[in-house]
Amino acid sequence: MNRIILIVSIITLISGMAGFYLTTPLTTFLRIVFLISADVLIIMLLGKLLFAGNRALRVKTKNKKVSAS
Repeated sequence: MNRIILIVSIITLISGMAGFYLTTPLTTFLRIVFLISADVLIIMLLGKLLFAGNRALRVKTKNKKVSAS
């Protein structure tokens, strides 16, 4: 998940800088890519923060199942 967040943040940074600082025929496309990738990045970060506790719970449950067998 951390690797994907890093890749999406790099895409967001590059497309945002190019879309808002350069004047090219692709400016509109780059701005749309920036907005979509920024939305995806925010959703991924919120998901990571909100559901961080579930990971520890899953590991505990998995370890209990293994030790019970």
